[in-house]
Amino acid sequence: MANRIINTKALYFNKYIQNSLGMIPNYPGTLIQAPMGYGKTTAVRNFLSTIDADVIWQSVYDQGDTEFWAGFCQAISRIDAGCGNQLKKIGMPKESLMKREAMSLLEQLHLQKRSFLVIDDYHFVKTPEVDDFLEVFVRNVPAELHLIILSRTSVFKNTSELQLKGIINYIGIQALQFSPSDIKEYYAICGIKINEKELSEIYSRTEGWVSALYLLAREYELHGAFVLTKSISELIYHAVYEPLDEDVKAFLMSVCHFDQFSLQQAEYMWNQNAGQLLKLLMEHNAFIILDPDSGGYCFHSIFSSCLQERFRLLDEKKMEDIWRKMGELYLKNKEYLLSMKSFCKAKDYNGFLTALEQDKGDSIFFEQKEFIAEHYDKCPVEVKREHPVAILVFMIIMLVNFSELALFEAACREFLWCLENNPVLDPEEKNQLMGEYELVLGIASFNDMFMMGEHFAKAESLLRFPPKSLTSNNSWTFGSPSVLCLYHREAGALKHTIQYYQNTSNYSASTDGHGRGASNLMEAEWQYHLGAFENAEILTFKAINEARSSDQNLDIVLCANFLLMRLALLKGNFSQAQSLLLQMREEIKEKQVYTLIYTIELCDAYLHACLGQADNISDWLMEEEYLKNMFPPSIAFANIVLGKTLLAQRKATKLLGLSGEFLQQASVFPNLLASIYIEIYVAAANCQLSRTDAGVKALKRSIDMAAPDGLILPFVENADGLEPLLHLVIREEKYSGFIKEVMSVGSLYRAAVSKINLEHFTRKPPRLTAREKEVALLVMEGLNNKEIGSSLYISPNTVKRELKSIFSKLGINSRVLLKKEMFL
Repeated sequence: MANRIINTKALYFNKYIQNSLGMIPNYPGTLIQAPMGYGKTTAVRNFLSTIDADVIWQSVYDQGDTEFWAGFCQAISRIDAGCGNQLKKIGMPKESLMKREAMSLLEQLHLQKRSFLVIDDYHFVKTPEVDDFLEVFVRNVPAELHLIILSRTSVFKNTSELQLKGIINYIGIQALQFSPSDIKEYYAICGIKINEKELSEIYSRTEGWVSALYLLAREYELHGAFVLTKSISELIYHAVYEPLDEDVKAFLMSVCHFDQFSLQQAEYMWNQNAGQLLKLLMEHNAFIILDPDSGGYCFHSIFSSCLQERFRLLDEKKMEDIWRKMGELYLKNKEYLLSMKSFCKAKDYNGFLTALEQDKGDSIFFEQKEFIAEHYDKCPVEVKREHPVAILVFMIIMLVNFSELALFEAACREFLWCLENNPVLDPEEKNQLMGEYELVLGIASFNDMFMMGEHFAKAESLLRFPPKSLTSNNSWTFGSPSVLCLYHREAGALKHTIQYYQNTSNYSASTDGHGRGASNLMEAEWQYHLGAFENAEILTFKAINEARSSDQNLDIVLCANFLLMRLALLKGNFSQAQSLLLQMREEIKEKQVYTLIYTIELCDAYLHACLGQADNISDWLMEEEYLKNMFPPSIAFANIVLGKTLLAQRKATKLLGLSGEFLQQASVFPNLLASIYIEIYVAAANCQLSRTDAGVKALKRSIDMAAPDGLILPFVENADGLEPLLHLVIREEKYSGFIKEVMSVGSLYRAAVSKINLEHFTRKPPRLTAREKEVALLVMEGLNNKEIGSSLYISPNTVKRELKSIFSKLGINSRVLLKKEMFL
């Protein structure tokens, strides 16, 4: 036996698994499902190494949806950096709208050649939203990309359907288990000869479990005999971990919490000898894997579990030192959320607040609410005192992201105490911080324009430098398509509010132009609602010009263009409205401000609802998904859009059922314009149901709120549904003058809407040119712009122009919808 060479790194694959793996290139997706230790990862790596293709590997380790998405975007970036970055800015798509946007990007991946995206150990992701996304993805995978998922548990809700349709290749445990003859052949390749008794005992003990067979071989290599009494955890400890040198063990402890790590990261965590240790480990250990494409190292999940068990046995200080160093590394690489989490595990609250301060809340989404609140609370007040900017950032997160007023107010008190009790700060630094504090208080005073103005004026007098606590990614409009809806709160006070706002520019001056153009836009919207359309248009262009002078104000530009779209409807020019909508959608994607995708969809839905074209409205609005994905101040206008849509669909009972909730939400800040619209909808819904008395009462309530400021357009836009009620209420002197104005402008509006419907929605669908049909058919096949250009011998820019024309003709805005349209 001494002369026999034993090679425990030898690989063996029977014909069954070879044939199953050989089918991978024939399917858009492959799911390999089996318990831990059946060689899924090794089998796939070996198979893909024989194919001329790009292979991208994403390893998952006990992650939520946010962490999964970060890894997914990183993997996509290795194929197409631009696409990966855009997906990262979209965030994990949990609802239909963002899934559509993500798929639109993924369909246009720039693939150099056939590519395989492998998601390993997917079972660690325990959120159904990720399962749903992957099912959408596998149904729409680009032609040259193949998705492979390795998991211990099921992934798709509709696995059988996906198999029947030829979308996924399913490989289960039966293909991966070793039979007795497989075991005998595998050990022979390793240089281990076994007799029939040993074979029977080994098969009975392992049931063909590949990892157990490998570990038994390692034991045999070390001790010259099989040890069949140990558990898998004992086997991996004694056969793989325990024989290592102490230096190697310590090195493994320093990197065992990374999902995947580079040589540079290993050197940072250990020292310059990390590369030598990794080389040594790779030579003698099948549980450490190097991805040749990314250059990243990762551990097999079995070995990773073993290492983390050993990590938990370290003394507390050693564990904290390792977590702290990981936090520093993530902070250096601007991976702020991972940095915060690592510092918290190290109980290094100074590091946690430093990362929070630098992040400015950009990485904090709803999933992190409990984490950020819990660990901020754990920070000792002495540490907080040294990080006043971090306290301001926390205040903004609690206020704007989560509407947690109690936590916001508690943080305000802490901030003032820390400022007062910090002897290091000089008067100029204190003034700067108090200036930032006043800005935050101004934001907290939303939507009281006068109170906001007082705070912003104080801020301007105190600030000497741009604020450190505010991120340029904050939306001034909170995603609402209407500035007027945000800030109109009291009947009869609108003119005074607008004049006051125009005379105070403190916030924009203090934040390097954030919010510039909003005051002119607010007046433009008022003029529109008064029926002074020329004034409205002039002020809108003025607002756009102002907003364009700063890179921070795309949201204001979008609101202004939405007003131009509404004005275009009044002129009967739907093509202009569509053109503006398409331009804004393209600019949002080009600048990657994906929070505004919800806003542009609200604009689109409102235009179609005004025309009575309810069939062209997105499902995400009807399913009220916006309640989970929009900032609270923008909910009021979203309800205006949903209410208008329900009216267009003649769902009067549902509208009346929701109206109480809509009015309650409009009263929160309050948003008086939203209350006016909702009462109008209540009147129109009651009219549809022949409940005249209730309709008249609601109409009067809405006029009582709107008339003091002369707001006639909400009634003009809904005059058709209100007509019987208007004829009743006009008899009362109190309301007659207002209603006459509504009817006068309403006749013009009705004529414009009729013209648009005649031109755009009653004719046969527009005919595509021969070239447009060619492009559309290639889009259906999953080709991106570059591939379409190559097929038709035209440039990608020409393809882009053709697609723009197709989208305009069909009234759609994405490749996903084009496929649906062409199929119909």
